[in-house]
Amino acid sequence: MPSTTDDGDQFAEQLNKISDEGYARVDDEGDDKWLSVVWEGSIGHILCTTLHSNGVADGEEIPTPLAREFIEDDGLVFEEPPEKVKREVKRLEQI
Repeated sequence: MPSTTDDGDQFAEQLNKISDEGYARVDDEGDDKWLSVVWEGSIGHILCTTLHSNGVADGEEIPTPLAREFIEDDGLVFEEPPEKVKREVKRLEQI
């Protein structure tokens, strides 16, 4: 059984990969959720942008435990997001 430290290391690796790739989709059965990491100096902020079934994209910064829960429960798919998601992430980065 993996230890908490191993889980923490794996989560940190996943966040680093999201940061490197730019985006990751949470493999959820509902609305598409896209995770991205924005850096402010050495501090990373995790953004979650949801592309709703009606075509509207909205996002917010989410706490690390929630990001971890999304990743552990649903897994990640590394792929390029739709333009609506990219625009919303850029808007969030300006805030």
